[in-house]
Amino acid sequence: MEWFEDEELALVADTIDDFAAREIEGKVVDLERLGRPPFPHQAVDALADLGFLWGIAPEDLGIGMDDVTAVVLLSKLAETSAGFAAIVAVHYAAVGAVLSSPSGMEVLKGLKGLKGGNGSRSAGAALIGVALRSETAPLGTGVPGSRYVAMPSHESTDFTLLLAEGGPDAAVLLADREAAARLAVEGPGVSGLDEMSTSVLAAPGDSLDAMEFVVSGSGAVEVRDALMSSLRLYFSAIMQGSARSATAYALEYAKQRHQTGRAIIHHQNVRKKLNEMETANQAMASFLYRAASNGAGNGASGLRGMLYDFTKAQSEYVVNEAIQGLGGYGYMREYGLEKKLRDVKALQALGPSCTADWLGLF
Repeated sequence: MEWFEDEELALVADTIDDFAAREIEGKVVDLERLGRPPFPHQAVDALADLGFLWGIAPEDLGIGMDDVTAVVLLSKLAETSAGFAAIVAVHYAAVGAVLSSPSGMEVLKGLKGLKGGNGSRSAGAALIGVALRSETAPLGTGVPGSRYVAMPSHESTDFTLLLAEGGPDAAVLLADREAAARLAVEGPGVSGLDEMSTSVLAAPGDSLDAMEFVVSGSGAVEVRDALMSSLRLYFSAIMQGSARSATAYALEYAKQRHQTGRAIIHHQNVRKKLNEMETANQAMASFLYRAASNGAGNGASGLRGMLYDFTKAQSEYVVNEAIQGLGGYGYMREYGLEKKLRDVKALQALGPSCTADWLGLF
């Protein structure tokens, strides 16, 4: 089922498979049974120790990964945990967005090597989330200003990248955990991705002065566009990885499940569905590779928007078919496929649309 043939990418994929087996499987996955799942700090720190947390930053800050390597990493992580992959994806998008600003390198150098509330990350730096504006008037809070959805929750990250205001007053600011806490109007809640909770912030104008300034005006709009382009690409990789793992599960089930005296994989309709699912997986992977290979320019934003819409539809189709392949078992929590469907739907809700930013940005 591998969709790339590159020695370095294969090594990354194998490393992430091993990481997922050690740090995610059984430790992070399916924690909603605990009521409010704890944030996977230890797994984030372990990823930093491998050098992958800030890997997309230039080599003097990270290891200089490109977007192709990033989407392979995220896709492989999503095979085990889409929620954990989403945490990493948001951080990658935030780092990339800051780097797209004129002073981005200096801002990130100031964070490199910091010891955040999540513990010391010897191979990385502070974990960054993003806060996207959802409403211009916070509901029922009595707080003037704008309302933002922070993902992951501001309580779980060291810094939150805040895209404030709009038009000529547009600004991108970096809030540390203490500053973000002063803006919180709703505490963390499960986002649909069990491993990544979200929270709601409200930022009145006079509260922004105390935050670290990244960029304003037209530069802020460019940073916003870079952020949204990255989120589309990275969330697409996660949905594709979830669909791949659902297909693998359905294939293994079809080999072991017997009906009318033989494994159901030998039934014509079952084989047909599995072939169609894998065709969709390969189509998503090819589109994903093409979109990741394009840099920030060259029409990448439009291409990534098309990718995101295509992957939304195809990944949901694949996971639904995997569930149907298990019959009634597919809907049971113990088999794990219902969670993959929830993950894909949650990414569709959290992620930006290619035609309009439903979160109300600018």
